[in-house]
Amino acid sequence: MARLTAHDFLLVDGDLPLGFTPLVHGAAATAQRVWLRLAIHRGEWFMNPNAGLPWQSWMSQSMTPGLQSIIEKEIRIQVARVPGVESVLGVTTTWNPTTGNLAGTIEARLEAQVYELEFQVSNARSGNANPRITQRLSALRAIHTR
Repeated sequence: MARLTAHDFLLVDGDLPLGFTPLVHGAAATAQRVWLRLAIHRGEWFMNPNAGLPWQSWMSQSMTPGLQSIIEKEIRIQVARVPGVESVLGVTTTWNPTTGNLAGTIEARLEAQVYELEFQVSNARSGNANPRITQRLSALRAIHTR
């Protein structure tokens, strides 16, 4: 049986760009799906209010090593559920108390290679008053093959 390759429309800052919309394939499409999974705030989607991560709750608390550990565990669980992710090898986060930002790196096996995906959660609120999550596909780096 042939293996299906992941593909999707390229999203720019979470939206389809104006005009011609190129496709992303393979690991880049899977990385985009990881970003989409992380970008959903718990309670945001009316069809499943339990979907997503409780970013607003987490980012409004004082960051402690215990809370940071919970966030890393939950990110690991969510990323492992993304189609195309074979396994999550590690999640590390760094809290910046000056800016209130949480930056992180996810090391995951996608399509027979291990990749690093970087993300950042900003306490600056977006239009819906939720913390802003950014992830750039350029931060997707192949580390080594299986």
